[in-house]
Amino acid sequence: MRGYLAMSMTLLLIGTSGIPEARADVRINTTNGVAYFHVLVSLTRGDLLPNPDTRDDDLAYTLSDGGMFEVYIPPDRLPGVSAPGCDLVILRMPWTSPDADPSYIDEKAALLQEILSVRDGDSEEVEVAVELNPYVETSNGTYSLTQCNAFFRTAFERYVPNVEPLTR
Repeated sequence: MRGYLAMSMTLLLIGTSGIPEARADVRINTTNGVAYFHVLVSLTRGDLLPNPDTRDDDLAYTLSDGGMFEVYIPPDRLPGVSAPGCDLVILRMPWTSPDADPSYIDEKAALLQEILSVRDGDSEEVEVAVELNPYVETSNGTYSLTQCNAFFRTAFERYVPNVEPLTR
């Protein structure tokens, strides 16, 4: 009963805070008064599109400085989110400072290896956490990308592999 009451209060607060109500696919987490929109995405080999001609190859499925990389997915792979006018969505891993714990970049490299394993057919799928900010627009309970970009979820310079509220 206590868990149900807490969940009801959370839903009540979300519903009255000016933040749109989340669809089952989109998780809204608020940190320091800012709403962050997250989704989990299971990627298979067919979901990992080749580098488009318009993109620089330096980040395409390649680990770069600070653990940065990008992959390309069909827009319909973001559950509960539309991406009007997008042939693909660029999914980017943000940069990590060299002053941060080196294991944070190792974690990003390990995720990229999992993604490459799926792309190369050695694994079936990989689940990734995606942050839609800052390229998300909400209206009447719907979510839409304003650009053909999204980010892997990160916080405190490291990849966050889930859509749960942050704990430190």
